[in-house]
Amino acid sequence: MTRAPIPAPVVASRRVIHWAIRAVALSAVLASLVIAATTGGDAGVLTLPVLVEAVLVVVALEVARASREELRVDALTLFTAWETMRGCVTPVIIQYLGNGNAFYYRLGTYADTELVLWLAVLFFVVVIATRLSASIVGSAARGSDPVALRVSGLGASRISSWVLIGLGAVGLVIRFPSPGAVTGFLSGAIEQLQGTGEGASSGIPLIGMVLRPMLFVGLVLLARDRRRAGRSVLPVVPFLVVAVVFGLASYGLNRATVAYAIIGMVFVFAERAAGALRGRHLAGLLGLLTAFFVLVGTLRSSLWVTRTGLDAPTLQLVPVLQSVIPYFGTPMQLAAAIPPVRVSDPFGMTSFVLSVLSPIPGAPDAARTASSTALYNNIVYHSFVGKDQLLPTWFEGFLCFGVIGVIGCGLVVGVLLAVSDLWRRRTSTVLGSYAAALFVLWVAQAGVTSFNVIEQNVIYFIVPPLALSAGAALWPGRRSERQLA
Repeated sequence: MTRAPIPAPVVASRRVIHWAIRAVALSAVLASLVIAATTGGDAGVLTLPVLVEAVLVVVALEVARASREELRVDALTLFTAWETMRGCVTPVIIQYLGNGNAFYYRLGTYADTELVLWLAVLFFVVVIATRLSASIVGSAARGSDPVALRVSGLGASRISSWVLIGLGAVGLVIRFPSPGAVTGFLSGAIEQLQGTGEGASSGIPLIGMVLRPMLFVGLVLLARDRRRAGRSVLPVVPFLVVAVVFGLASYGLNRATVAYAIIGMVFVFAERAAGALRGRHLAGLLGLLTAFFVLVGTLRSSLWVTRTGLDAPTLQLVPVLQSVIPYFGTPMQLAAAIPPVRVSDPFGMTSFVLSVLSPIPGAPDAARTASSTALYNNIVYHSFVGKDQLLPTWFEGFLCFGVIGVIGCGLVVGVLLAVSDLWRRRTSTVLGSYAAALFVLWVAQAGVTSFNVIEQNVIYFIVPPLALSAGAALWPGRRSERQLA
């Protein structure tokens, strides 16, 4: 049987996103070629990897287009957008502005930085090839049974928005058991920002962690129900603000926790929307995200420096651009780990296993103090005090297992990207689709973040809504959950 054509709004939306990514990659290549031709210097060695990365960006988008996923933003496209920032934009920022003058972390040489970029290119190649292979296999399966992938995924029973609000409220009370906890958080007290007691990730604090995000989800669904009924959503807005500030931002002012919860909901409803995504919509969304990440990052840094005596961060263009670099797997910081590895390699199977165990509630302390991420941070910061620099999946694979580790990580990520697309296509319930959206948002970051961060977010933010949805599906005597519009 012949597959039905992809709806025109989906095709138009994908075209806008693809052209935007291509434009960013092309601009980065041109800028890198200009600086290499006019200035040269050590940073010129980064130009060739940037050029190859841009070619892979184009190839990846063609693979995404050929896969014919009925999704406005498929996993490979989202992954490629992150790769464009990591492999094209970040090296160009370094070429023009340098990596910054922060004294507290160590940087590698340009020669080792070039090696890091080539390892990342290999990782990208393997991900593309794996996703292409999965697409071919999937197309063959759909050809033999074209209806199989069009059924509702979980078939979950309806969960009232008020149930989700109630669960989230319980989590909020656990997080803020007293007025002092609320005022301490609002005043920027570090122990309250971090959530004293939640670090143990066990017992009642763990329950609070997994329940709090449900308040935001429930309120969004309540607002949608009111809008469908022709009633005003304004009464829900103040409670949504509370849910965002106290329910989501209370995870140590982690920007991704807030942004991804909102973007996840946008993904859930946008994929079923009738209209197409336009360039102005994409530009507005990116502008809002950039402003949010910069402003919240500056606020968080300001709260820290007032207690350390360091200079407060500025909002000048150059410092802001340099502050972005660590969030895209800065190659010069990653390169700092290569010389110690050549002398005395502390990484291996043990550190990798500890990285996998570290996000699990109740994991031993060694899983957090001797994991690959902890060892890498010790190298970068010269001590075990700093723990905030991420170790991308593919680079951890390289440090622990060599080039074969890079290839293995690429295979795993490529499979996960395919699984995430399948999950999103087959899921039609609100909670199931929300969990799937969060999953693809984190897996798509595999080029710039670590497996243990992805695993941590799966445990605390993806499993709870998925478990609620699946549990409701097994509840007898309930009518089918509302399908997404």
